[in-house]
Amino acid sequence: MNNFLRKCLTLTVFIVLAVFCSAESLEGNANEPAWISYQKGLYEYSRGEYGKALYYFREALDRATVMPEAEMAIGDVYMTQGEYVLAEKQYEKAYDQNRVFSIPDQKYTVLYRMVELYDRWNRYDKMEQKLLAIVKDSEVFSGEKYTFFKQKLQESYLAKGINRMVKLYRLEDAFATSAHLKLAVFYYRTGRYYTAFENSIFGVLIIISEGINELRRWIPDYPESTVYPEFDLKEFLELAYNYQSVRDYLEQMHIFEHLYYLAAISYVLEKYTHATYIWSIIAEHPHAGYAGNIALNQIKNPRVAPLIPVED
Repeated sequence: MNNFLRKCLTLTVFIVLAVFCSAESLEGNANEPAWISYQKGLYEYSRGEYGKALYYFREALDRATVMPEAEMAIGDVYMTQGEYVLAEKQYEKAYDQNRVFSIPDQKYTVLYRMVELYDRWNRYDKMEQKLLAIVKDSEVFSGEKYTFFKQKLQESYLAKGINRMVKLYRLEDAFATSAHLKLAVFYYRTGRYYTAFENSIFGVLIIISEGINELRRWIPDYPESTVYPEFDLKEFLELAYNYQSVRDYLEQMHIFEHLYYLAAISYVLEKYTHATYIWSIIAEHPHAGYAGNIALNQIKNPRVAPLIPVED
């Protein structure tokens, strides 16, 4: 999967740089290209050597003049050290230069960094703005020509529940997946339940769709075959945890947490059967962890989470 490939590539780069940096002093080579200094900075950052990381990121900027990757990386250092004002300025600078990112989609990486920053900072209004900026670029979610699709997707869940929705619809993972999931939780916790629902079913459906794609590497005819005639959430989660690659993806995406919130949102929307069904599956799954514990509590004594303030 794309996330795993990126992790492997990053690890390879760090290993190479570990060898390279060990033989080089901070003075380095004045003829080195900016990206070498930048990669050295990433390596030092991964080791928690933030002073050295800043040195290399600034060196990269000196050599490249304009390098949003380095601006963002400096912001990462500041955020890690709790310097939120400085981090915000760096991320804004990186986003202003997003047209020259070597990988165009890194503009979403900057936006997600700002989401994390504002979440840590309790600046929820700004966090929401950045999340909305991400999902706005998702044509399937925000595009006018997909309005009918969204309506039918929502109707399928509300009428028949999650199994019916997954049987009829699938979505591909994209840059906005994590934004949908974050917005779902945020809108639930701030009392905007239908907007939470819109984002929750998108995020959960994407996770399950990608999980099915990965599971098909091992069970090519899953689902909708003689052995698996219908999609069944409980069966899917049991099968998924038999295969490490599927399990890794689902855990990386926090599947149980987001299923829990979909159930919680369903409960508020008075879809009690849907909520109880999902909570029951989570509560019984041996790998659901904390989500399983709170799901069990909700089955016994369902409650709506207290609202959080959205003001600064």
